[in-house]
Amino acid sequence: MPPSRIIVDCDLGIDDTTSLVMLLRDESVCVEAITVVDGNIPASAGVLAALRVLLLMDKLESVPVYLGAETPLLPGIASKECWPGHGPDGLGGFSNRTDEWAAFCALHLPEERLLNLSAEKEHAVTALLRMVNAAPGEITILALGPLTNIALALSLDPSFLSKVKALVVMGGATSARGNSNRTAEFNFHCDPESVHVVLHAASKLPLESTPKVTLVPWETTVDHAVPWTFFDRIVGRNANKPAPSKYAQFFQSYVKFYEDADRKKATATQEAPLLPIERYYRNHEQFIMCDMYATDPSAITEFRDFNAQIELGGTHSRGLLTFNWHDYSVPPALPNCRVIFGVDNGKVLDALERAFE
Repeated sequence: MPPSRIIVDCDLGIDDTTSLVMLLRDESVCVEAITVVDGNIPASAGVLAALRVLLLMDKLESVPVYLGAETPLLPGIASKECWPGHGPDGLGGFSNRTDEWAAFCALHLPEERLLNLSAEKEHAVTALLRMVNAAPGEITILALGPLTNIALALSLDPSFLSKVKALVVMGGATSARGNSNRTAEFNFHCDPESVHVVLHAASKLPLESTPKVTLVPWETTVDHAVPWTFFDRIVGRNANKPAPSKYAQFFQSYVKFYEDADRKKATATQEAPLLPIERYYRNHEQFIMCDMYATDPSAITEFRDFNAQIELGGTHSRGLLTFNWHDYSVPPALPNCRVIFGVDNGKVLDALERAFE
């Protein structure tokens, strides 16, 4: 079977980086391009992060990188608060720790190539339109950041969504427990108008057995968080583990800020049993790589199809994802997306470990 054709549209935080490594090391997947959007870090910094990952993976010549939207569709309405764990470089601040970065680069990232990294001249949105139009029904878009690039593509070509094989989105919160404002997940809070454009387009498609759009929401990623002990295993801290590979060294370095800040909270706090999402907010016993749960459709174990809509106003509800939980037998409420509630965590963790071995 030929590998699945994928375009990764992302905003290059440490979870995007993890997903890229997993996909690029997966022989069943062909990453045909990376399109970058403003989100966890500015889009221009995201381009550089993507190029650094590709250089490490020896994929620089085979996977083009395109700079996309550098603001949301309607800039200036709300300010975003970026989690500091992504760092200004999208690599957890790794490249700003001068001595550590220099030592790593001396072994794995040739200086002459680092100095000549550059994205393609074509804009990400026109690249998306060109590649999807050239292969209708064949390319899956994995959207790991705000949906601005996808919404712009739909604005230029309203039939764009009908021509992708699938659009898999990491975004939204199913129970209004946000990680950006009180109710919204970060990606959807950054540019809710783009989410509206995408969901509206999905609502206009003919109803099929599987909706074109799949959402992997915030709570699902929290419920399937990774124990820090598993992180220790990947980076070779166990006595019976061989010396870590360049990928494991990279992983340990870009997760360092996250580990230093959050793992200490877990070890310093002893509390009664909590729900997974409460553990995340209150003592961080595990670490979360949101985007990696959108990389493997075969790992899905629980889902439900909904008509979803996004809230564009409200003091505390801008970016809130809403669902019709009741009657979806009439056209205004017919399903426009599939929402993932459960994944085979063992399968995802196995893929994570293989990617960094």
